[in-house]
Amino acid sequence: MINILIVEDEQDLADSLQEILQEFKIDLQIFKASSVTRALLIIDKKELDIVILDWMLPDGEGLELISYLNKYSALTRILMLTQKDQTKEKIKGLETGADDYLPKPFASKELLLRVKKLIYSYKLQEQEKIQVGSCVLHLDSGALQTKSDYKVLPRKEAQILQVLMIHSPQILSKEQIISHVWPLIDKRPSLNTVEVYIRRLRGKLGECQDYLRTKRGFGYYFKPTAD
Repeated sequence: MINILIVEDEQDLADSLQEILQEFKIDLQIFKASSVTRALLIIDKKELDIVILDWMLPDGEGLELISYLNKYSALTRILMLTQKDQTKEKIKGLETGADDYLPKPFASKELLLRVKKLIYSYKLQEQEKIQVGSCVLHLDSGALQTKSDYKVLPRKEAQILQVLMIHSPQILSKEQIISHVWPLIDKRPSLNTVEVYIRRLRGKLGECQDYLRTKRGFGYYFKPTAD
């Protein structure tokens, strides 16, 4: 079951989005909200895989929801709806934590493609957690559990750790990490940005810090035992 929340105050557009999404040949549950307040109520009650989010809402901006999801629903994917010529909106939304954007007006096939990429490029997992050695990542919350600690990671750090743990002990280049965690966006982060996230993540791994390894000239990998 894939849970999708549509946050859009224009009822006709929200209904159209729901109708388009129902063309997927997968098991979907679709929720709708017309404001920031109503969206927060659903986010707090449901485990969401995808949020399709309008920029301007009657009681605030979509950025508020992006920030909230980034903090409390680390693995939820966010597709932001923007006006076609609002480049500043796109950049600001992506910098805040959105995964992709879709300019209005849009074709139904493009919406389906982008949502499909968000679902499958990151391989949303049915299991509740991933474990490598004594390091456990809880997929619903982005919480990192080790023998001596338990903490909720920021959204992008949790996504990077999940990618590395899923592919353990395979070495992933910075470009591969970007393609998994920042799919289908025009303004992708620099390779230096990946280094910054890796450094932050390594500092939060506690006794599992040595699991996160660097292969100079190749990339990063996650492995609990010595080479």
